[in-house]
Amino acid sequence: MCHHDRGNYKEAERLYRESLEIKERLGNLEGKAATLHQLGVLAQKRGDYGEAERLYRESLEIEERLGNLAGKAVTLHALGVLAQNRGDYEEAERLYRESLEIEERLGDLAGKAATLHELGRLAQNRGDYEEAERLYRESLEIEERLGNLAGKAVTLHALGVLAQDRGDYEEAERLYRESLEIKERLGDLAGKAITLHQLGLLRWEQGRKAEAEELLRQALDILERIGHRRAEEVRKDLERLRSESA
Repeated sequence: MCHHDRGNYKEAERLYRESLEIKERLGNLEGKAATLHQLGVLAQKRGDYGEAERLYRESLEIEERLGNLAGKAVTLHALGVLAQNRGDYEEAERLYRESLEIEERLGDLAGKAATLHELGRLAQNRGDYEEAERLYRESLEIEERLGNLAGKAVTLHALGVLAQDRGDYEEAERLYRESLEIKERLGDLAGKAITLHQLGLLRWEQGRKAEAEELLRQALDILERIGHRRAEEVRKDLERLRSESA
């Protein structure tokens, strides 16, 4: 497990910077590009989007010079996520499409599934639920073929949110439960909490406030225990629900 997966961003950055210095000294351009990308991921996790973009662009420039198509596709995808997080959906779609074209050319099914998923999120943000479902389903089919349970759980959750947005609560619950079962099997605590949170919001929409409160409380307990940044969002939802129920 990487240091930044444990939330130890400072230590991860120190190690990546040390690695970068060695790779620069050795003239290892491929290694330098990969390390710059990882430093970009860290900056993005910290919410420093300007620094993340600078690092990704530096990595991309090296990958293009080396003709490293696989690395280029990964960095284009990361830049797409960055643009999407900033709300620049047009730029995000352009970057995802460029990444997808390379992934299809290379036969990179895992990368293709991830990019299709993000294109699904973009379509959902635009309110184009039919296109979002098509993209999510295509991503899900690849994940199932690859046996990628973690990716499958994320896409099932996304399909659940889509069903909930459409008002199909029965289908939303079925999808959340399937996602939750996989996350529990994988020991994915953060993923489990995120789906419990969404189930709580579903119960709230259904007017089942006592059940909603219990689900939100379970989600918050997990997120606080692991120090996850989503804890504050769930805490606010729980406070709003309790004040509404008072």
